[in-house]
Amino acid sequence: MKQPTNQPTNQPTKQIATKFKNHIKRTTDDVQELIDDNNLMGRINVKKHDSEEDGTPFIAKSVALGTQKAESDSTVGNVYAVEKVVSGTQNEEYDDIQKAGMLYDGTVNGTVRNTIDAWVLPAILLGGAGIAVALGNDNKGSSTQPTPDTQTPTFTSGTTVSAVVENSGANQVVYTATATDNVAITAYTLGGIDANKFTIDGATGKVTLIANPDYEVQNAYSFDVIAHDAAGNSASQTVSLVINNVDETPDTQAPTFTSGTTASAIVENSGANQVVYTATATDNIAVVAYTLGGIDASKFTINSVTGKVTLIANPDYEVQNAYSFDVIAHDAAGNNVSQTVSLAIGDVDEIAPTFTSGTTASAIVENSGANQVVYTATATDNIAVAAYTLGGIDASQFSIDSATGKVTLIANPDYEVQNAYSFDVIAHDAAGNSVSQTVTLGIIDVYEYIAGQSIIDLGEYGQLINPVHIDNNGDGTLDSWFYAWDMNGDGVHNTTEDITGKIDYTGTTVTNASGTGFRFDYVMHGFLDNIFNHDTNGVVNTSVQDFSGQFGTTNDYRYGEINGVKLALPTLGDGQTNITSPNYRADNQSYSDLLEIWDSHNSGYQTAGNPVGWADGYFWSATLASVGHATPQFSNGFVSGHYDDYGAYVALQVL
Repeated sequence: MKQPTNQPTNQPTKQIATKFKNHIKRTTDDVQELIDDNNLMGRINVKKHDSEEDGTPFIAKSVALGTQKAESDSTVGNVYAVEKVVSGTQNEEYDDIQKAGMLYDGTVNGTVRNTIDAWVLPAILLGGAGIAVALGNDNKGSSTQPTPDTQTPTFTSGTTVSAVVENSGANQVVYTATATDNVAITAYTLGGIDANKFTIDGATGKVTLIANPDYEVQNAYSFDVIAHDAAGNSASQTVSLVINNVDETPDTQAPTFTSGTTASAIVENSGANQVVYTATATDNIAVVAYTLGGIDASKFTINSVTGKVTLIANPDYEVQNAYSFDVIAHDAAGNNVSQTVSLAIGDVDEIAPTFTSGTTASAIVENSGANQVVYTATATDNIAVAAYTLGGIDASQFSIDSATGKVTLIANPDYEVQNAYSFDVIAHDAAGNSVSQTVTLGIIDVYEYIAGQSIIDLGEYGQLINPVHIDNNGDGTLDSWFYAWDMNGDGVHNTTEDITGKIDYTGTTVTNASGTGFRFDYVMHGFLDNIFNHDTNGVVNTSVQDFSGQFGTTNDYRYGEINGVKLALPTLGDGQTNITSPNYRADNQSYSDLLEIWDSHNSGYQTAGNPVGWADGYFWSATLASVGHATPQFSNGFVSGHYDDYGAYVALQVL
């Protein structure tokens, strides 16, 4: 390869050319590193040069600052602009271009094809020394002259800054310069009248006022912002900044409270952390904060912005019935005013009721009926009992009247299902205090029978035997059961005496008797008057008297109960309520009770009508007579009246 002639005489430029001689670069990044490392800048003019191989001249090419790619020609390839200035003799030309580090990969038709590597060319400068860089390529053809970048940036930010108030602080950003460019903005700078009072960030365009603005010193500023691009083009824009005046007269006026000196009273036990007061105040400028002070300040907190005062603990009248605290209002100038506030705590009823009713309900017998009142809760209170409620194990099986305290057993008690109950009665007062008491209820087991069974046990009163089933209402249907009362319990109905029995036929207790129950199967009517003297509703006779003036047994008041067995003393059965004369009763009549028993078992008029196993004699009825009560005789159908102190047999209807 032929060496270039006419070596340059300018030493700095020559040194650069020498430095790049034999230095091969293959990538754009490598080229950029060469440019950066050698501090190069300016516009490059590549002079023509005769090729060593075929005499084809290089085409002179001018490359502008910042241009990344120029058009390729057949020899030089892609030309890049350099970006930094090198000191040295200006405008010194070289007749020849130093060719350095050129590699060949072959010759085609006498033309060099440098398709892989690059070559570095020192070049003649217009206005400064520098180099041009060409990357190898396989392009051929004519070259084009690049167009120089002469377009200046355009500002998009305004010419007026938002006004700032005086004394608002030093080093505050007051403006941001923004501009656009056909290539790129590379930097922002400042100029103008007040440029020395500001700084600018060359990259972001943010403009900072250095000093704390003071309207009385300077009430307006003017500065120029200048936008630069890589080609050296720039644009300038004047910006004005106004400083607003503020009143700098010292504020000595304290706030004034508009809220009162007394907080609304609250009741004890109403809860912790409740707002009890809100401080409010006015100021010639503004209230900036509220604080607390005073005797009980530690027991409260205050919201410094809203003035809301909170009592920390749950108030308790017995612990502290009043509080005092100071609310303090502050303004920005340091002025403040204090006001003492009082808070009263209201006393509330904390005493629970006290039960006066017992813990045991009176026991009830089984099968005594559903929905019966079994207990009444009663309690006292220092003010008043407001209501009663139920709780406890068996609460669901009862109901309670909240006003009266009456407790009702819902179901019919059955000893075999449940023989005892437990429930709680709870008494409440108006203040919410309550007291609970557990109550027990026992169920009494009773003899359970079915009308018509052969024997019904009456306990110490003997037993009922030899049942008969009759049509008691004349409709042709057997509907009523009657039994002979075996009072001494020996299993037969007759005159036999049980000498161990403790009750004789008069109803009098026999002294030193070894047994229980009756001695005989007959008794005076006076004994019956004490048992069978209720109506069908259980009401005791207090209105109908017998011949002796006693309120005993009558046709209406003839019901009673023995050993849990519901019974009735039969009427005579012919519709009369008071027998005045004895006589025989006719056969085959429409009777009931005792006469129906005789009539259904006799064989005709004045014949015997004793049921099997029943004694032959007079039977007591519930029907009154002129001298006592009517007594029919089953042996012949004869009806008479006997004094109540007469001893007669008894038949009972089982209900």
